Amino acid sequence: MYNATHFGHCFDGIILDGILAAIGDCFVVKAAGGMNITVGSGKAWYLASWLENDADLPMTHAVSDVVLSRYDAVVMEFDTTETVRWNDVKIVQGTASSAPEYPVLVKTKTKVQIPLAYIYVGAN
Repeated sequence: MYNATHFGHCFDGIILDGILAAIGDCFVVKAAGGMNITVGSGKAWYLASWLENDADLPMTHAVSDVVLSRYDAVVMEFDTTETVRWNDVKIVQGTASSAPEYPVLVKTKTKVQIPLAYIYVGAN
C-alpha cells in the first residue's frame, strides 16, 4: 500500500529540497505598513511534498507588547503527518522579552518549519 509520501519520494535525487528559484518571487517577504507583511509567490519542495503560493500573500503580525520586544518568524511549514498532510506559510510569534530571541521552530521527522524571514517587533 502506498501513500502520497511514498509517491513524493519518486522525486528523490531529481528535485532537491528548497525554494525553486525560477518560479514566482521565491517567497520574498516585504513590509506592507504597520503590522502587515506580504509573502511573494513561489514554489518549494520539502519532505517529499510541494508548497505553492501563486500570488502575494498578505499576513498580519500579532499586536506588539507595550513594554517588551520580540522576534517573529515567517516560515514555510511542511507537515506530512498522516492526519494533517498540509503545507502552508505562517507567522510563528516569538516571546516578548527585554532581550528577545528568535522563536524556536519545529523540526521533526514529519513536520518542519523553514524560516523565510525573522521580523523584529518592537515594543509599542
